[in-house]
Order: sequence, then structure tokens, then C-alpha cells
Amino acid sequence: MNAIAEYHRRETDAEAMLEKYSGMVFGVALSRLKHVQTAEDIMQDVFVRFIRSAPRLDSEEHEKAWFIRATVNCCKSYQLSAWFRHTAAMPDQPPSMNAGDEEAQAVLEALQQLSAPLRQVVHLHYYEGMLTREIAVHLRKSESAIKSTLLRARKKLKEILEVDDDGFF
Repeated sequence: MNAIAEYHRRETDAEAMLEKYSGMVFGVALSRLKHVQTAEDIMQDVFVRFIRSAPRLDSEEHEKAWFIRATVNCCKSYQLSAWFRHTAAMPDQPPSMNAGDEEAQAVLEALQQLSAPLRQVVHLHYYEGMLTREIAVHLRKSESAIKSTLLRARKKLKEILEVDDDGFF
């Protein structure tokens, strides 16, 4: 394959993957970092990594796993950077699902109060629709660890939202 054809293949792959996984990558980054602009930067970094490395991904599941793993790794690298350690983040409003829906807004605000690992697992399970065994594979943890993380997250959210046993605010 000549260089021009290889370039066009990479460009086509990148556009398809961007359209397919940008929402998921942004959501995972946002759930981990709690800052919209930083999540956008991480999303850009992930897709630059994809273009540069041009990985051969065998299936849709392999693609999804690659993007989740790359996003988590970029977030970790960002959080370990000197820039992150020596800057104070400005408060950021979580994105609104529906500006008029007070319950949805309350849930989003409660999610922002969870720690990064709890937010990440909640996001993957509820927003991306992943099963606990899938999350375990992508995050390289045991399924029981993911289940207990979800349980802790639900308990913490219940406390924050002051939900009664019937599930009402």
C-alpha cells in the first residue's frame, strides 16, 4: 500500500471513529475529571493517539475497549502531570441534560460529588450501558470490584440526594 493510500485509510478510519466514539470518550473523561474543557482536551489527545498509532482493531468490542483504555490512561497522565498538580481548577458547571428538569440536574450535581473512580464506573454502567463484566475487562479490575464500586456509588448517591427507600426525593 502506498503512502497516499495509507494516509487516506487513516483519515477515513479516524473520521469514522470520531463520530462513533467521541461521545463515549468525552463522557468518560468528564466523569473522571469533572471539567468540560479538560475533557475536551483529553478527547482530542485520545483521537490524536488513535491517528498516530493506527491500531488494527479486530471488532467493535476491541475498538470500544481501546478507546476506553486510552481515555483512562490519558486522564491518569493528566492527573499526574506537573500542570495539574500546580494549578487550581476553576469551578465548572456540569452539563445539563435538560435545563428544566430539576431532578436530572440534582442527579448530575450529585454525580459530580462522587470520587473519580465511582463516577467513572457509574458513567460506564448507566450512560454507556455497559455490563459489570465489560467494565471489569476495560478497567482491568475484577467483576466483584466493579460491583462493589457500583454499590458504593449508589449508596453515596442515595445519601447525597436524600432518597427514601421508595426511590423518591
